Amino acid sequence: MTRIPRRLDRFAADSSGMTLVEVIVAIAIMSIVATAAIGL
Repeated sequence: MTRIPRRLDRFAADSSGMTLVEVIVAIAIMSIVATAAIGL
């Protein structure tokens, strides 16, 4: 069985109803996480 993370489903479902600030914050968090992952 393949588990799909609930967070991804919820993010995809809520992205249409997000405010601009929430989108910017989400992108910032993703970029920080990606940078940290590359740095490690």
